[in-house]
Formats: sequence, C-alpha cells, structure tokens
Amino acid sequence: MTPHNLTLYTNRQIIKNMYIFKPAKSLYLLLIVTISAISVFSDQDNCTHGKQILWYYPHEKLDLRTKAGFSAQLFDELRKSLESIGYCIRQYDINDTLTRSAAHQDNLLMHVFLTETQYNRAPISQSRESELVVVIVHLKEINSAYIDLASLRPLMSLTYSPEDIDNIRFIFGKKIVENLRTQYICNLAINSEPSGIKVESSGGLSDNTPLEWVVPMGKLQVQCNMPDYMPYKKDIILNHPGEYNYFFQMKKKQMFNSAFFWPGICLGLVSGMSYYFDAYYYAKYQSLGNEDRLNSPDNFRKYYSYAKTGETMSVICIALCASALCLSIRF
Repeated sequence: MTPHNLTLYTNRQIIKNMYIFKPAKSLYLLLIVTISAISVFSDQDNCTHGKQILWYYPHEKLDLRTKAGFSAQLFDELRKSLESIGYCIRQYDINDTLTRSAAHQDNLLMHVFLTETQYNRAPISQSRESELVVVIVHLKEINSAYIDLASLRPLMSLTYSPEDIDNIRFIFGKKIVENLRTQYICNLAINSEPSGIKVESSGGLSDNTPLEWVVPMGKLQVQCNMPDYMPYKKDIILNHPGEYNYFFQMKKKQMFNSAFFWPGICLGLVSGMSYYFDAYYYAKYQSLGNEDRLNSPDNFRKYYSYAKTGETMSVICIALCASALCLSIRF
C-alpha cells in the first residue's frame, strides 16, 4: 500500500468512526443521562409504603450554639424512630422542588431552634439556661406567607445545661417522637362486608380487610377493590390524633355497571338504525320499474348499494352488541 493510499484509507477510517460509531456513543451517553435523571428523581421522593415526608428544618445557628454536628446527629436518630409511626424525615431546602409540589403541601415541617436565658445575679458558670424547642407547621403555611416560627406554640421544649449537651440529644429525639405519636398520629381500622377486600391508600399502603394502620394526621385517600364487586373510593380525613374505625359495605357489580354495557346499548341502537336504513333503500329498490330502468338506471345500483351497506352494518353492530352485553355480565 502506497503512502497516498494509506492516507486515503486512514481518512476513510476516521470518517467511518465519526459517522458510524458516533450515534452509538450518543445513544450510550443518552442512556447514562436518562438513568441518572431517573435516579435523581427517585431520590427526591423516596417515601414509600405509606410513609409521609416530615421536613426537618434546624435553625442555621443550632450547631454553633450547641455542638458541631448536633443537627445532623439528631436527624440520623430521628430517621429510624419516625419510620415506625408513618414518617420519613427529609432535610428542608427552600430550593427543593418537592417543597412547592401540590402533593406535599399538607406535609409537616419540624423547626428546631435554641433559646437562652441570662441571669444577671447568678455566677457566670450558672448564669445561662438553654432550651431546645421544636415547632410543627404545615408546609403550605410556610409557602403561602412569612411566619415567625419561633412565635408558634411549640410541640415540645427541653431545658438543659450546656455541659449536658452530649446526653441531651438522645433524650430530645425520644421526646420528639413521643410527642408526634400522641399529637399527630392516628390508628386507623378498616372492616368490610365481605371481608378480604383489597384496600390501597394514596400513600402506598396496601392490605386486605380487616386491617389496622398507624398513619400520620391528614387526608388519606383509599380505594377498595374485589372481584365481582364495584370499586369504592373514599377520602378519610384524620384531623385529630386517636382511633378511627371505618366499615365499608361493598356493592355487587350489576350488568349496567359494567364498562361494556352502555357501548353495547349504543351498538344495538346503531344496529337498529342500520336495519331501518337497509329496509328503506331496499323498498325503494324494489319499487323501481321499467321506466326507471330507462330514465335513471343509476338508481338501481345506488339503492342496492345503500341497502347492502345498511344490512352489513346492521349485522356487524348486532354481533358487537351481543358480545358487549355478554362481557358486561362477567366484567
């Protein structure tokens, strides 16, 4: 191979790599970007199995006034404990798209801050008393208007001495969970007739009746399904802590409740109209005589074609009507 031919061959290979392998590389990069986007989106709202987001919002100076890493350690301790009462805790960030989502406006936001009181007459070593405070507010209240969180009625507060900060975090976390359980948690029991219906909630909970769930306060949408019974939906409003008992009476599916019933009726009507169309034009075809054959021969073909079309439509629609009505008995 001469140097000139070698150069041409090399150029062809470069062009081949650019125009043949570039789409494959582009698809590969697109696949990576898509998977990354899905991962990020999934991580945004990772509350599953009926868990509701509880937004954790520590004061920006909480670590400075307590101990380095205090807010992060409290977050980690609360994460596991809150799962048992229907919450998954998430760091609050005003730039998080979920905080503006309509689906999360009823979520609770937990703000943790510290207050200090100075006593002038006490010795310097005993002149300061610290109080950890937790307030709870709905996310929609934060988004709709400015709220001074420190002025709200606290969920709880805990007074301590600065030297006890290493031990107080564990106690503080336990008391937060205890107060949430007594003030924001509901015990929901659902029974039904017949028993064994499948109940699914908007938050991801799913079980068969009779069932008992521990769920946060708020609005809970449930849907009940059972073969041969009508689906049933209900919005359960849990506006105060305590026990809630519901009984669902399921209704048997009737023929007219089926998704196939009314289309079947419409097909039956179309079949009747087609039959009338067929009879009308066939009668006109039959009435044609010798004079029509001489003066307007096209009417023979036209009327016969119309009558045949009506007959075909009538047969097809009545067959579909019968099929739909048979399906409406079963489904």
